[in-house]
Amino acid sequence: MKRREILKAALVLACSSAGFLSSGCKNQSIIPKKTGVFEFSTPLPFNFNLIDEITQFNKTLKKSKVTTFYNSLPLPLASGLSDFQTNRGQNYNIKTKNDFLKYVKYAQNKGFEFIYTLNSPKNISNAEFDKNSKQLCELLDFLGQNNVLKIKAATNKLFDFISLKYPEFSLGASTSFEFHTLKQYENLLEKYPKIKAVNLTLDENKNFELLKSLKQKFPKIKFELMANEACLFGCPARISHPCSMVNECEYLDIILKKGFSFIATSRVIFPWDLDYYSAIGINNFKLMKGSRANLEKITFLKFYLNIAEKGFEKITAKEFFEEIYKTKSPKIKNDKILLSDIFKYLPDINYFVKNGKNCANVCESRCFYCFECAKKLEKILC
Repeated sequence: MKRREILKAALVLACSSAGFLSSGCKNQSIIPKKTGVFEFSTPLPFNFNLIDEITQFNKTLKKSKVTTFYNSLPLPLASGLSDFQTNRGQNYNIKTKNDFLKYVKYAQNKGFEFIYTLNSPKNISNAEFDKNSKQLCELLDFLGQNNVLKIKAATNKLFDFISLKYPEFSLGASTSFEFHTLKQYENLLEKYPKIKAVNLTLDENKNFELLKSLKQKFPKIKFELMANEACLFGCPARISHPCSMVNECEYLDIILKKGFSFIATSRVIFPWDLDYYSAIGINNFKLMKGSRANLEKITFLKFYLNIAEKGFEKITAKEFFEEIYKTKSPKIKNDKILLSDIFKYLPDINYFVKNGKNCANVCESRCFYCFECAKKLEKILC
């Protein structure tokens, strides 16, 4: 056997030993490719004019579409539901369930789907659940009677309850499950076959090995990623925060101290990277708004989708960071620099295609890629 053939055989053997391929033995690249329309979900505004505005905005888009609204009863009407849904602000104009329903029906008549979010990850005892479930049953009865049959939840207890008592509802798994492995999702979906959609936890947005495995394992499940959630990578309060009635970020001071290292390590999906997710079969994304009980404008939605549609020509770096990251954006002194001028210093999605599966375990220990990007951005913009 020739030396070249010996080396080739040895390489094949090394790659196949122990039943797996090492990272050096398989192609980890993704060729960006748009495989479908990017379908976005966004909070339902309790405002007919804003629903109309989104309807008209949709008509200007070719690559993307807003297809789904989500929301829940706001405070103070929802005060009795705090064990089951997260606090997303107050709206004193929503005094009854029918006040809420009129906006849902208006959106549905415009062609949008609607999902009710019972997505608090708060775990309560069986006794507490039984004690506090009266208002939950009243809500589910009301939704069912009005053909609002899509629910997003975040606890096994709530899934068990709805599956048994309200089998007519279609279930979706919230990001608040905070699952990080294929086996966790596999066990969840095996136990609850009525789950048709999964919102993946934010921290895994750039773990392409997990994303590809999920799509291969569950091709019929709709996996949706949060595109614009500016949260701390590895936030320790990801579960405790939505269980509380506090609506402010608990780690804001720490985030502001991190400056551009927060930007570089965040799991925000840049609009120009959507094709990479589409290439592996993920075309569903979620745009969020921290307080969605009383939306007055949809700038956050238009800004993101316009970049996805048209690019970022003439958008300044300051404008981009402040619009996407809001109050968590670092202070930028040089407000004349265009986003196109610093684009090459932003973390490259191709790095995460190859290495994103390792981020949770090696970030700032054995890998400093994002922090090198942050230094370059800070030097130019600050």
